[in-house]
Amino acid sequence: MAAMNMKMKSPRLLRFELIAHKFDSISTVVYVALDTVFLPFEAIQSIHLWFNGEISGRRCVKTVVDATAAVAGGIGGAAVGASVGAVGGPVGSIIGGIIGGFFGSSVANAISDHLTQRIFDLPKSIAVERAYNFLGVRQSALNYDINQSFRRLASQYHPDARYGDKKLFMELQSNMQLITEDRKRNFRQ
Repeated sequence: MAAMNMKMKSPRLLRFELIAHKFDSISTVVYVALDTVFLPFEAIQSIHLWFNGEISGRRCVKTVVDATAAVAGGIGGAAVGASVGAVGGPVGSIIGGIIGGFFGSSVANAISDHLTQRIFDLPKSIAVERAYNFLGVRQSALNYDINQSFRRLASQYHPDARYGDKKLFMELQSNMQLITEDRKRNFRQ
C-alpha cells in the first residue's frame, strides 16, 4: 500500500518533501553546532570562576548542569518544532525549528534551574549565596539558626567590642539584609 502511495505522488511533491527533509536536517545541525559552542563556554566560564574562588564548587556544578539541560532542551525543542513545522514546507520547518529550539531551551532551563537550586541547596543569585556563606549557614537553615549566627557574629564584629571591626560589621549587616530580602521574596512566591 505504501508503495502505491509513493507512485501516486507527483514528482513535484516528492521533491518538496525531499527539500523539507534536508532543511529539517540542516536546522538540527545548526542548533547542535550552536549549542556545542554555548555549552563549553558556560562550562569553561563557570570552572574559571570556581578556580579563582569567585563561586563555590556547588555553584559551578549547578551552572554546568543548567547549561547542559538548556542545550538538550533546545535540541529537543528544535527537532520537535522542525517536525511540526514540516507541515508548512521547508520554511515552516526552519521557523518551527527556531521557535521550538527557543521554547525548549527556555522551558528546560527554567525546570533545571528550579531543580538544581533545591538539589544543591543554592539561592538564585551568587550574592545571596555569599551572604549565607558569610553567616556560616546554608540556605535551608531555619530563621532561628540564621538569627543566632547573626547575633554571634554581630557581637564579635561590633565596633565597640574588644577586637571589633567596623568594616566586617557593616558587611554582616548588608549580608543579613540580602538574606532577609531573599527570604521575603521567596515567601511571597
